[in-house]
Amino acid sequence: MTKAPITPTPLDDPFYYLRNMQQVVQFCLARYHDLWLAGERDQLAALLALSKPAQGLLVRLVMRKGCLFRNDKLTYAEIPELDRALAELAGAGFIKLNPSLGLSEVCALARREECVQLARHRLPEQSFTAAARKRDLEEALLTGPAPPPQPLQAWWPGAPFAVIELTCDELFTRLRLMFFGNLQQDWSEFVLTGLGLQQFEPVVLNGHSRPFQHRDEVNAMLALDQLQERMATEPVARLCAGLPAPVACEWIEYRRHKLLFQLGREAERQGDTALALRLYEQSRHREARIRALRLREKTDPPARVAELARRICTGPVLVRLAVS
Repeated sequence: MTKAPITPTPLDDPFYYLRNMQQVVQFCLARYHDLWLAGERDQLAALLALSKPAQGLLVRLVMRKGCLFRNDKLTYAEIPELDRALAELAGAGFIKLNPSLGLSEVCALARREECVQLARHRLPEQSFTAAARKRDLEEALLTGPAPPPQPLQAWWPGAPFAVIELTCDELFTRLRLMFFGNLQQDWSEFVLTGLGLQQFEPVVLNGHSRPFQHRDEVNAMLALDQLQERMATEPVARLCAGLPAPVACEWIEYRRHKLLFQLGREAERQGDTALALRLYEQSRHREARIRALRLREKTDPPARVAELARRICTGPVLVRLAVS
């Protein structure tokens, strides 16, 4: 299975980023045709059928942080007719114009001086100076039960900006994972390569060299990445329900068992030793087995712990494998 090589587009092309993304989409549609759902393939094909300005704007949004954007911050010289491009993307289902927002999202999008205006509108019985800190304004606005999401104009009829929501972020996260084989790399790799700041060895690609052979492997990697991010802010007991099932891929299994160990460590820090022990004993990561023994030492008879230690010393341990 021979494919045309993917090469970074020269940075003097105003749409260099679009050409790079078009190559990625075409490459992944061909290389992973069997791993996409029909709706996903249709959506990626629809992207390639959009006008050049609309495609460019979508890629610009995908490359930015988050999924909510102010229209007055979308200024690109190569896309002079912004409203036309936005309308085309909305019609194709890639974005939503005037989406429903939580009040906290409105505050996050607004500048400090705009938050003063918003607070004066929503809390007319209170007094807010022009020099009020944004943190204090948000605290006043968000005190009490959270109202249901609604469009920006319902929160603030005089809002000086409109909001656009990117609705295809999950699709492009999946695309990035399938192209790079991980989610640590991002679309800036093309720019770094084009500038000569980063180089990669050329390799021959065929069906056997794909990092993913089955869709459940891609789903497992996406789930592992989401759990890793959520671990910083959510209790471990809540995260356990999202653990993916085992897959027939050794390098992904290494990451799954490592995450089981990391979740166990976090459960131990949170004082839930019973959950920590269950997580450790599900993991084949070497350090997880050691932590499980240390917890067992506190409750089990020494002979039982010694027998478990002997099993660990003779049992299989996962080792880290490189992604092909």
